[in-house]
Amino acid sequence: MPAIDPLIAFAIFLLIFSIGQTMFASLLLLVSKRGHKPANRYMAAFMLCMCCTLSLFALFDFWRIDLPHTTLVYQPFVFLMPPLLWCYLVSITSSQHSPDIKAFLPHSIPAIVVCVLLAPFYQLPAIEKIEWVYILNTNDPYIVLSDVQAWVASINPLIKWAVALQGFIYSLAAYLKLRKHRKNIENEFSYMQDIDLRWFVYLLLSCALLYAAYAITLAANHLGYQGFTPWIVTFCSGGLLLSVFGYFGVRQESIFVSPQPEKTDELAPKLVSIVFSPEGVEQKYKSSALSEENVDECYAELLNYMSASKPYTNCELSIRMLAEKLQLPARELSRVINEKSGKNFMEFINMYRIDEAKKTLKADNDLKILDISLMSGFNSKSSFYDAFKKFTSMTPSEYKKNKLLKN
Repeated sequence: MPAIDPLIAFAIFLLIFSIGQTMFASLLLLVSKRGHKPANRYMAAFMLCMCCTLSLFALFDFWRIDLPHTTLVYQPFVFLMPPLLWCYLVSITSSQHSPDIKAFLPHSIPAIVVCVLLAPFYQLPAIEKIEWVYILNTNDPYIVLSDVQAWVASINPLIKWAVALQGFIYSLAAYLKLRKHRKNIENEFSYMQDIDLRWFVYLLLSCALLYAAYAITLAANHLGYQGFTPWIVTFCSGGLLLSVFGYFGVRQESIFVSPQPEKTDELAPKLVSIVFSPEGVEQKYKSSALSEENVDECYAELLNYMSASKPYTNCELSIRMLAEKLQLPARELSRVINEKSGKNFMEFINMYRIDEAKKTLKADNDLKILDISLMSGFNSKSSFYDAFKKFTSMTPSEYKKNKLLKN
């Protein structure tokens, strides 16, 4: 038996290890009661689809003679991966709804079309599939392709380019969705940790680079350049991505909490008169238009509460929590903050936290920076540094030194 090239052996080992780990992670996602269940299902489906794609491609690439019926079977699965990842992103970032099967069906059209186009080829006997692969790799002029073989040979390059195009389109859409998500959480939460999907941004960038590398490979092959073997990059990077997606997919908690109906009899009479129009409404979250006078009064109530109760010291404070304390609809509170302070919710809360930190820095020189950040309401030292520099144009240490020099 001939010795296996060490590089090939490593790629196969990495792929098998990653697939095993990812299938276990998929099972955990499907049975887990944590996090966002629809998002978990889409992530599990994505990881299983990626496992199938890489497994079938590996079987075809290494054992195409022994397993000829694996030829091109992986291609429809490739077209399912970006839509599944997109539906995961929509689910995990949505506070209202998640895409159901009906919503996913339009995204699966490319995969269905590819299945239909390749269906005649899938029905060919094994010898004709081996012959087809041999002709494409050798360009043997003495072997004539059958109608089905010629048809698949003509559309196969188009399918490959469609893979790259679909990857670019979904990567761009996901990037825009993530930008919108970041703006949403800045209006909903006072912290970023574990909800900004930074891991997804990095993995999205990795996927985009892989699609770019794939497109470059296609262009090079079209020009006749066969200078490297792209399967090494495919298996190694695919295996690593599987492991990372599995790890972060299992760890990711639900981000948004679906809004719950609130009882109007729990509203403070004073705030009811401030928020709602004279005609009144029965439900707290019914649409209402605040006049300028109403907005001013609500903002005054907010400032009084912020000074008296210091809710910003809670590192997990959200606009829904603050609105509940003030007995105001969250959307109206968001409007009041945006209009009167010119800031989003996160900036508004961090402004108070930074003021609190500055007072502590002036008053006590023995506390560590981390202790001050936690006392002020930040949940990490890095988020404290970022916010402090944004509001003061200096780090906490620099601010502390300046105050000591002035004193």
